[in-house]
Amino acid sequence: MKYKIEPKVEIKINGETYSYKLFESLKLLDEMSSQRAVAKRLNISHSVLNRRIKNAEKNLVLI
Repeated sequence: MKYKIEPKVEIKINGETYSYKLFESLKLLDEMSSQRAVAKRLNISHSVLNRRIKNAEKNLVLI
């Protein structure tokens, strides 16, 4: 039996931890150019996806 290994990465920036879910969302958004299509693909609501992106934007703003 073959196993497919898919590592999940998270990164810590300025004390905030960002999970693979954010990076997966951004990658799909780059490919698909539609938040609604990405949310559907990830099986989450559009508002959850939007909140995920907005929170990252808020926390990653350079001062």
